[in-house]
Amino acid sequence: MIRRAMQALHEPIGSLGGRMLLQVHDSLLFLLREDRLAESLATIRHHMEAFPEWDIPARVDIKVGPNWLDVKEAA
Repeated sequence: MIRRAMQALHEPIGSLGGRMLLQVHDSLLFLLREDRLAESLATIRHHMEAFPEWDIPARVDIKVGPNWLDVKEAA
């Protein structure tokens, strides 16, 4: 599931000026442009929750911050 989300996100996030930096288990870390943050977060949520062939809904928690210490839930 995470691999499919990573494949689906590669091009859309790149077109928004962002980069996927790291995967740890079921988490992905992105470097995103601040001026395109809302659009990038919506794109990430859409692609990570969009698995129409599965009957089980996927829930995505998104956190944002300038560094690991200051990461908070996205509004």
